[in-house]
Amino acid sequence: MSDNPDSLNGESRYGFAIWTFFVMLVGMIANAAFNHLTLGTDFSVRELLIPLCVSPLVFGFFASIIKTQLDSLSGTLIAFQNGFFWQQIFEGIANSGVGA
Repeated sequence: MSDNPDSLNGESRYGFAIWTFFVMLVGMIANAAFNHLTLGTDFSVRELLIPLCVSPLVFGFFASIIKTQLDSLSGTLIAFQNGFFWQQIFEGIANSGVGA
């Protein structure tokens, strides 16, 4: 069986989506920790709740990217990257008018 999400059956695709959403959330937490360690920002519940609130929008953007053929490793890495850089992704979504 190929690691390509396009070749997976429905159940495996949902599993891949859940896995990449979780990885994206880990990336968001890593970004908050990175900002705390390098910029001295507060590491608080608020800093974790904001990315959690926008995570469906960021994941929707990611899901549109993975419609193309990606293997599971590439998809996982891109999910983490989108989570880590969620502020830039969110600003890009707002500026492009996606969902308007």
